[in-house]
Amino acid sequence: MEESYRGEPQTAIWAGLRAYQWAALAMTLSGGFVSAIAISAPAPAPSLHTKAAVEAAGFGFLVFAAYGVDLPASNRRFFRLA
Repeated sequence: MEESYRGEPQTAIWAGLRAYQWAALAMTLSGGFVSAIAISAPAPAPSLHTKAAVEAAGFGFLVFAAYGVDLPASNRRFFRLA
């Protein structure tokens, strides 16, 4: 939907649609086709294991530390959010 708002006049237009819109249409149709193909057994029933919960919590902490920590007193590059 957003492809129609691109302001790039040099983009080729075929049958009333820009190249980006054709690419988006092709990806949507091919994704639907690939999703509809059943080539494997059904997925197993979900289950929660302690190891997976610990790993998820550790990864969540790393993401929090990388993106959620602001050190305003630091003069190092990229340490301050503002």
